[in-house]
Amino acid sequence: ALGLAAAGVATSSAREASSGRETSALHFVDSLALYVPEQKASGTISLWGHGSFKQDFLGKLVHAWTDGFRRLQPEVQFENRMYGTASAIGALFTGAGNLAILGEEINPAAAAAFQRAKGYPPAGVQIATGSLAASFFDYAHMIFVHADNPIGRLTLRQLEAIFGTEHKRGRHNVRTWDQLGLAGEWHGRRIQPYSWKTDEDFGLFFRAAVLGGSHRWNVDVKEFVHITRPDGSVYEHGAQILDALARDRFGIAISNVRYANSRVKALALASREGGPYYRATCANLISQSYPLTRIIPAFFDRAPGATRCRCNPRPGGETAVTPARVIRVWGTDQLQALVQRWALGWRQSHPGLAVDSRLTGSDVGMAGLYTGFADLALLGRECTAFESKGFEWIFRYPPAQVQITTGSLDRAGQSPALIALVHRDNPLSQLTLTQLDALFGHERLRGAPKSLRTWSDLGLSGEWADKLINLYADDAESGTGRFFRRAVLNDSSRLNWERLTEFNTADVGRRIAQALAADRFGLAVTGGFSESVPQVKALALAPDATCEAIAATRETLIARRYPLTRAVYAYFNRRPEAPLDAAVGGFLRYVLSHEGQQDVASGIDYLPLSPETARQQLRTLDGI
Repeated sequence: ALGLAAAGVATSSAREASSGRETSALHFVDSLALYVPEQKASGTISLWGHGSFKQDFLGKLVHAWTDGFRRLQPEVQFENRMYGTASAIGALFTGAGNLAILGEEINPAAAAAFQRAKGYPPAGVQIATGSLAASFFDYAHMIFVHADNPIGRLTLRQLEAIFGTEHKRGRHNVRTWDQLGLAGEWHGRRIQPYSWKTDEDFGLFFRAAVLGGSHRWNVDVKEFVHITRPDGSVYEHGAQILDALARDRFGIAISNVRYANSRVKALALASREGGPYYRATCANLISQSYPLTRIIPAFFDRAPGATRCRCNPRPGGETAVTPARVIRVWGTDQLQALVQRWALGWRQSHPGLAVDSRLTGSDVGMAGLYTGFADLALLGRECTAFESKGFEWIFRYPPAQVQITTGSLDRAGQSPALIALVHRDNPLSQLTLTQLDALFGHERLRGAPKSLRTWSDLGLSGEWADKLINLYADDAESGTGRFFRRAVLNDSSRLNWERLTEFNTADVGRRIAQALAADRFGLAVTGGFSESVPQVKALALAPDATCEAIAATRETLIARRYPLTRAVYAYFNRRPEAPLDAAVGGFLRYVLSHEGQQDVASGIDYLPLSPETARQQLRTLDGI
């Protein structure tokens, strides 16, 4: 199917050029090689990717490709399952799809899920250039300053120094305009950056293209998201960004020319020091000379060393079919032993039913659910926004969920509670989540009046008073890091990076504890290490100063009294107002029963739900 793209590589750019913009940039199309079939093909090819029930997106382009291909290969049929980019890679590694046509660069989480499921990365090719300024067609990122600003161009190293903190391209932050060579009234003026949401799709592209993959953005970046007005119209994030820049002579912004106004101007960009510098034009996008050009990729399953992709077109549009009286369970591999115990206990009262488990990872589980290959997705965390979009864009309602166990106290990989740690010499005995937010979070969304930087800010005196608090934590983009940001920082992604050391290893909890053991003035939040580290101690935690501080124990986790307790979740497909499948509901009721939770308690890893929590989950299951 990829062969048909050769004649249509520039179609998305041609759509813009046909309105009179740089038609000459497309002069090369006639020189592209024609598609010549290597052999006769037959079967059905399932396409997943950039599409929607409401918007055509790539529909016309894909139809042009498939129609052209079928003129040469008439025995091939196409099944269009293009519900959105978020579900496309999942469909590929589950086997539901043969080709994933994305509306943007591949999401790192989707690539990681494919790698986990298949043991190798997805293969991909570029099949079109992103647009110059067409919405929903992967338009180019452009850098703007105020019209009064004398600067006219920047390098990617300078951009990283402005928008980032990790210095993967250079050595220093750039925070004032004189650091970029401006004088006079611009000297010493602080640069105010503006951007779309840094942890969503557009931000992920900029992170990869400019920040070297770093999630450590400049904490002063002002982020914007689409706003729906009372009349139903949408005030798009790009327009908000450039409207804000028009009011700020000392700002700099990521946006697109479709949102430009008379008070802003776009800059030329260079990939390396000394140039050459390029502006965003159709010609420079097609040649990919412009550094922030975006692309439309297609991905497929091809194992290393193989010469062809694993398409295996299905005859007659065959789809996933549930085997009779079998519940298919996908999800985290950490639940393997527990699922076996549940299946054995459940089958004693349901001898005609069976459980088939494919437990390879939480990120794989949700793809099984939305492609119809799984009835249950068991996750050691809540599903991500990206995973939820993959489901919702297909079914037009969110996945249902219940908690099925409490996380572990200290078992790595098994949803361990997060623990605040200090050196054993530290006289501190407890903290609140509000204080943790003021220590780690730049935004202080829990309402602390100021950041906490030294131990005197936490009430310590003597040798501790003037010492800076060195911070340690799991990588902010890991599952544990995302839980910490949601539970403590109220979902903020702006951390105090200059004082924070992140860890991202298999034994992360132990590594953090060992680092803290060598740092008397450090403070860490982590979980998942059971061995004793004598030089560190755990702190009791309270939500705020009005609440009792609670230590993490098996009992306080089960009772949900400890503030940073985690849970394990079952996700399933239930249409709103519709009854749950009887077999799936029956299995979940067993899991939430006395017998099912006794299966949990008999292990050494996860903790059972309390009777009250189990009753709450049963009410959720029953739609009450």
